[in-house]
Amino acid sequence: MKEIDIGEIDLINLKKIYESEDAKTYRDDDTVYKIFNEPERSISRDHARKARTINKYRKKLDKHIILPRDMIVYPGYDTGYTSKLIKNAFPLYDFELDSPTAIRQFYSYLYEVCRLLKNLHRNGIVVSDFHFHNVLYRNKEVFMVDFDNAKVDCLEGYATSYLFGSFVDLYRLPFDFETISEETDRLSLLLSTLQMFCKERTIFLTDERYADLCNKYTLVNNIIAELKRIIRQREIRDVPLPTDLMQLKKRP
Repeated sequence: MKEIDIGEIDLINLKKIYESEDAKTYRDDDTVYKIFNEPERSISRDHARKARTINKYRKKLDKHIILPRDMIVYPGYDTGYTSKLIKNAFPLYDFELDSPTAIRQFYSYLYEVCRLLKNLHRNGIVVSDFHFHNVLYRNKEVFMVDFDNAKVDCLEGYATSYLFGSFVDLYRLPFDFETISEETDRLSLLLSTLQMFCKERTIFLTDERYADLCNKYTLVNNIIAELKRIIRQREIRDVPLPTDLMQLKKRP
């Protein structure tokens, strides 16, 4: 990876697009810049190691998987990294399923998401905290971004999505971060897909509301059936992708 001294970056003239406890994210016309707030902290060092490690897979991964490009350095520390800006793209979380045409387009996006996720998994990379805020859409294209919490090589994943954590906690399913795997990503994807059909943007609805959604959408019905199986067996295993469930008739 190319290294860029942080002193060479004109942060004042960049547009800040996001700020978290750990980092600030900026952009210009072509590039995203993620700058760690405290590069000496262990979490920042871990994110830097993952950026360098996952970048080695660039030639094996689909071009729609947006990896860190250059490391931003300061004497003694990796203090952030850059990545390609996907212009005119929006988080899939914000896509509205407000018409039959929109739902058909969402299904097309789902096929692409599953294809990209399988590409990552074939190369031994687990996203860990998969959610649709880090999936972008532009016209008919889909992109995946932000792999700070990924499990790759000997570097462990140490975060899951909010939906995954809430589901596991609510139903007291056995889970610890040492067991993060492809199954974790697939369950997060099922929960994220279910959430998209809920105008309330939550998966915790009344039985009557779920019954209505199940009657309207075969995919929702089959996701609910799969979640019930996981709860009943109290084990996160053999989790299908949404595209697998789209091929099935309604499950009881």
